[in-house]
This record gives sequence, structure tokens and C-alpha cells, in this order.
Amino acid sequence: MPLSNRFRAIPFVCTVFIPTVARGLRFPSVTPSNRLPSLSSAFSTAAAPFRPSTPRLLISSSAPRPLPPKEGRRKTANDTPMESDDSPMLSLISSELRKLGSKAYAAKLLRFFQTSAGSYGEGDQFLGIRVPDIRSISKRFRAVPYDVVTQLLSSPLHEERLLALLFVVDRFAAAGKAQDPQLQRDVVQFYVRSLPAVNNWDLVDVSCHHVVGAWVAGHHPSRRWLLYHLAHVPPPPDVAAPDAGHDAYIEAPVLDAESLAHSLWSPRVAIVSTLALIREGLLDDTLLLAEGLAGHDHHLIHKAVGWTVREAMKRDKRRVLAWLVLWAPRLARVTLSYATEKLTPTEKKRVMRSAAADPPATTLTSSVRDASGPAEPTVPQSRQRRRDANTSESGGATAPRKRSKQ
Repeated sequence: MPLSNRFRAIPFVCTVFIPTVARGLRFPSVTPSNRLPSLSSAFSTAAAPFRPSTPRLLISSSAPRPLPPKEGRRKTANDTPMESDDSPMLSLISSELRKLGSKAYAAKLLRFFQTSAGSYGEGDQFLGIRVPDIRSISKRFRAVPYDVVTQLLSSPLHEERLLALLFVVDRFAAAGKAQDPQLQRDVVQFYVRSLPAVNNWDLVDVSCHHVVGAWVAGHHPSRRWLLYHLAHVPPPPDVAAPDAGHDAYIEAPVLDAESLAHSLWSPRVAIVSTLALIREGLLDDTLLLAEGLAGHDHHLIHKAVGWTVREAMKRDKRRVLAWLVLWAPRLARVTLSYATEKLTPTEKKRVMRSAAADPPATTLTSSVRDASGPAEPTVPQSRQRRRDANTSESGGATAPRKRSKQ
């Protein structure tokens, strides 16, 4: 027997074997008639304490004790019968998320997503969970009913809404693998109805092109109308909304004039959704939506337009670069910065030289039209204010812009 195994047996011998043998050798009195038991009988007697006469019940077979009155105690699941398992699953998901939270990281996210008063992320709350950890939870709970997803989308916590959107993306992908167009349409309808909860740029970017964009790209001609409806941009003449009974019909919200003026996330959903069309080589809607959103005054829309134009340039650089040179005077500077990120210095100088010039009267693509003809895209308000200021300072003539050395 190895020496190490002998040392391992010492605790067992001291704590179990010797006391057991001692209990087995106990006898009432020392008399001549009482003989010492043999070694074999001692071992058989020593084993007796380890065989209880009656088994111990881990779960009592008696009736459970009645619950105390509901007043003064916490309500439990035994009070009212559950109709489904949605609430336990929701509680389990929420508890798993809270285990991964970090207060220090949550404080960073509050600053990063600009949650102060008056900012685009005002009122948003964070647990402080990184996106890869949220994705790992979404893979663990794939079969989540719509009731749980709806409750997660209504949560004030940013991570719970992000997890719900990942569930929606997985459900749409599963419907595509099953080749079930009706189920795909139902998922898109659920997503569009849930747009009020998709209220931050990362929530938009992680989900819309996998759901809305993929659905439009699947049957492009008849479903293009949804992008223009979400962007609040007049569609081209060959695009019209289908009737309510059509397969391409989606019940989308119609905003009034006041809500339209403050709309931010719905146009971003529309322009970012075109990434799915770009992957299929369909660039027209990206450029037309970029034209229609050129006059938007929020930097998050400017960044989204520049991002999608840059991605479209990877598919057809010659065409998109020519469009960018023509539309540079109408686009915001942050849009031009994002769109020209991958261009050569010579190509960037060409675009920026065009941006310093006055907007031309014609457009490269078939622009957005209405009953009166081609609609002239509006200039971003920030740039328009600078031009008005230059005009007033120069006595009616637009002051020439100084070009920076490159």
C-alpha cells in the first residue's frame, strides 16, 4: 500500500472505525459469565448502528400545513393558480441577468448612452452587463413565448430590452430556416408594434436589419414601402403600400405632425435595415432614403446614413462615390466623415471639394418625387443656419468658405 494512501486512511480510522468498534465492544458489567466477544462478532455488532430500523423520509407524506393568512406575509405562487409558466421563466431570466450586472460598468453606460435630461437616452437604466454575456443568455433561453418577450420589452432596464430583441431576431431566423413566410410576417409585425421599446441606437442596430431588413430583402419589390413608411420619407412612384389583405402588408404606426418632428428611432430603423438589402446588391433604397433623410437634424441619423452609404460603396464604389460627390453639399459633415472613412486621400479631397460648393439643381439617382415633380432635398438645418449667418454678415452674398489644408 503506498505511503500516501496510508496517511489518507488515518482520519477515517480515528474518527469512524475506532469509535464504531468501541461501541460494539461495550458490555454491561464484568462478570465471569460475560465473556468477551470475538473479533468477528465485534465487527458484526459494529455495523449495526449504520442500519437504521426505519427509513428516514426526506419528504413528509403527511398533508402540508395550511398557509397563514395572506395579510402580513409575502404573496407566493400557491396563493393563486398559475395559468402558464411565463412568470417563472421571466423571473429566472431576470435573476440570471442581475447576476452578471456591474455597478461600475453601469455607471459608464449611463454616460456613454447619454441618459442625462434632454439627451436621446434620457431615463434609460442599466444593470451593467456586456453584450456577449447577454447573447449567451439568449442562447440558453431560445423557446421564450411572446408574453415573456413583451414583458422584457416593457422593462425600464436596457439589458432586458436588448435580450428581448435578440429573442425576436432568433425567432425570425428560425422561421426562415423552417421556410414559413407567415411566421416571418408575424415576427415582423410584432417587431414593428414594439418599436416604442426600441428606443436607443444599439437596440436598433442589433435587430432591425435582421428582422425588417431581411423580410424586405426576401421579396424586395412589394415590401419596399415599409422602409419609406418607417423613415417618414415619400416613396418613389413605383413603390406603394399594399392593401390590408396582402402578404406584404404590415400594420405600421402612423405618426402625427408633432410626433413626426421628434421622431428619431423609426427613421434609423429604416435606414439601418437597408444593410440587408446591400448584402443582396440592392442599393437603390439606401441612396433614396439617404436623400430623404439628408435634412434630418439629429447626429444619430447622420451617422446611420454615413454608415449605410459606406457599406453600399463596398458593393458598387463607382456608382456610390459619384452619388456622394453630387450629394455632398446637402449632407451633414458627420455623414461625410462616416461615408468617406475607407476612401483614399484623393477621393476624400474630391468629396470635400464638392461639399464646399453650392448644391446642384439635378440629382444622380431618380430622386423622391411627388405630384409636382422632383423634390429638392432639404439642406440640414445646422448647415442652413451657418449659410444664413454667412449671408447676413456678407451683406447678401454667401461668404466663400476657407478650405483647410490637407
